[in-house]
Amino acid sequence: MQKIRLPLLLSTLYVLVYATTPYWTPECITATMYFLSPLVVLYLVWVVLKKGEPSQFTFEEAFYEDFRGK
Repeated sequence: MQKIRLPLLLSTLYVLVYATTPYWTPECITATMYFLSPLVVLYLVWVVLKKGEPSQFTFEEAFYEDFRGK
């Protein structure tokens, strides 16, 4: 998780800034951020797939790893 923390924080910050741009920036900046957003998502997916740690469980053992079940 440590390896992907910075890209995750930066992409979240990008989304938060993008969500607020209609209130304080010209439309051209909002539109530019809109068209660049797929690149941010693709970069985040690439980082998670490249540097993420695989689960030690199979799909049958733990459908959702964070769920602690009964």
